[in-house]
Amino acid sequence: MRKILIPILLLLLIGSFSNCGQGKAKQEAEKAKILAERAKAEADSLRLVMELNKKLDEERASNLGLPTSSIREKGKLNPVDEGQLVPGFRTFRKELLDIIKNKDVQGLLGVLDNEIKVDFSDVTGKEAFKKKWGLDSKPSKSLVWQELRNVVELGGTFENKDKSVFTAPYIFTSFPQGFDPRTYGAITGAGVRIRNQPSRGARQISTLSFDVVRMVPNSSPVSEVVAKEKHVWKKIQLPDSKVIGYVFGKYLRTPKDYRASFERKGNSWKMFYFVEGE
Repeated sequence: MRKILIPILLLLLIGSFSNCGQGKAKQEAEKAKILAERAKAEADSLRLVMELNKKLDEERASNLGLPTSSIREKGKLNPVDEGQLVPGFRTFRKELLDIIKNKDVQGLLGVLDNEIKVDFSDVTGKEAFKKKWGLDSKPSKSLVWQELRNVVELGGTFENKDKSVFTAPYIFTSFPQGFDPRTYGAITGAGVRIRNQPSRGARQISTLSFDVVRMVPNSSPVSEVVAKEKHVWKKIQLPDSKVIGYVFGKYLRTPKDYRASFERKGNSWKMFYFVEGE
């Protein structure tokens, strides 16, 4: 009798362990399924957040973060950007900034008017533009990307009531009367550091925000590369003072510096001049 019971008990014990193993495996499978569903939900949530942030970044990039009307303030030239008021132009400008960022030569040529003006001579056209900016030889080294980006990112105003012609930057379109543009320039940022010498490592003597300042002649200009941009340090006289200082050239512009104008033609926008001087 004992010989018969022992095998039966062993079978029952094995079955019990088998059922226990199957139950544990089932629990592990259900747990894995729950974790997978949770991970998918978190991934979907992250994707939505990333898509939202991307849209916000695109909106900020197209709006430039500048006001649509300039606040008049004595001795200052506060920024203004009317470009964001017209959705079609806002989209075009965002695409143009992407072209500039990617140094896309064909993309840039595509937004040029066939008779684009590159200086104050009678020479016009895309070939003249390519030659002036070296886009045939070493396009990635061309200064056009830096100069055009600085112009486009500084906003501007529409030239007519139907908002079909836009000119940038606002320094050219809105420079205050009473200041000679040949001897005065405008600070283009808030809290811009002024140094006692033409060097980023020099002592800071002041900060200026959108002030109009007198430029002082400098027979020995010094240039420096900051954040991958090379500019000359500009010698200036601080407002309401005889103190002389230096500002990095990126943050000082005059109406004589490069400016661009764009015209709506049908459903597209074309740049019809990009010039400097007077």
